Amino acid sequence: MSVTVADILHRSGHPVQRITLRIQGDYHFSAGQYLSVVGGDIDVPMSIASAPHRLPELELHYRSTPDAPEAAAMDALLQGNQLQLSAAQGTVDAGPTEQPLLIVAGGSGAAQAFSCAEHRSHAGAAPTTILWCADHSDDVYDVERLSKYVDGRLQVCVDNQRTPQNEGLRWLREHCSEYLHHNVVLCGSPGFVYTVTDLLSAHDFAAARLRSDVYEYAPRT
Repeated sequence: MSVTVADILHRSGHPVQRITLRIQGDYHFSAGQYLSVVGGDIDVPMSIASAPHRLPELELHYRSTPDAPEAAAMDALLQGNQLQLSAAQGTVDAGPTEQPLLIVAGGSGAAQAFSCAEHRSHAGAAPTTILWCADHSDDVYDVERLSKYVDGRLQVCVDNQRTPQNEGLRWLREHCSEYLHHNVVLCGSPGFVYTVTDLLSAHDFAAARLRSDVYEYAPRT
């Protein structure tokens, strides 16, 4: 596996850290892709949170999760001044610029939404709408910055109910008909992504319009 070295320029924010890196040498990715931070016994997959036009600067969003092996590995790697990054991976992208996009993000899975929205804003794309669902208010960050990239609508719903009455799912049911002909990117945990997938499928969204990394790394059996 090819590895690229990146210098850690800045870390800010809590509990979600925004990690700003400067890539050494050439690096290429598309908005919506992810990478792995390489080191030790565990490679840590992370969505890229910045748009490609900002290279050689690259941004990652990270929240340390207690007792998670990947988080322990990442915490240790962040003690240094550099990170080693894999090549960009994944088939999710920000969609054709001439077509509108709906992004449904769960929790800190919003990093992918930041990348796609920033890229589309920079490219003068058709409107981007984001629904950001979170269990707790501290899962939500940099809303003002994200809103600058959104030409459509940014809807933030904080509700820790894991039921169909969750505020975010309720909002989506009430408004999804407005986005029936949008391309859709779903980002977050497998449970979240498949819950949203089922909701949209029940409202006649074509499967071909739905994109998520979850469909690849955690396919339904």
